[in-house]
Amino acid sequence: MRSKDFVGSVKWLALLCVIFVQWALGTLSAAELEARLDRESVPAGNGATLSIKVSGRDAGQPEMPQIENFIIQPRGKSQQIQIINGQTTRSVSYTYAVGSEIPGDYDIPPIGVMVNGKKVFTQASKLKFWMGPQGSHLRGWRAPKRRSRKTKLTMRSGLVS
Repeated sequence: MRSKDFVGSVKWLALLCVIFVQWALGTLSAAELEARLDRESVPAGNGATLSIKVSGRDAGQPEMPQIENFIIQPRGKSQQIQIINGQTTRSVSYTYAVGSEIPGDYDIPPIGVMVNGKKVFTQASKLKFWMGPQGSHLRGWRAPKRRSRKTKLTMRSGLVS
């Protein structure tokens, strides 16, 4: 009888070890961090969308940098949780409107986020703002004239043609 108890105990211990290892791997899984701009250049005074997606169990909020003459405004946050074969994956997406009134090339430095107790960073990115058609520095440039379509209305038998 003792050998059966011992075998049963070993099976339970092995099962607990497997569960613990799966839990530890899920907890210590590598964090994924992705930053994406929806465009590379935009007219000054307009904006672009910066999306930051963070995957990991204990993900903090992105630490947005301060950039001179560059506006960063939060626009929303969404979460996604997936459970596949007992493994839970959590991701949070942050959306920001970014822009500048002043034309130029802007470097967005790596953005830091605390994930699973470790600080991880996005890659640096660039965004170019150029002076649009209404810009005062484009001397000699004129907006195209609107040509009005002249339509001739004549009455024939009570119908307009």
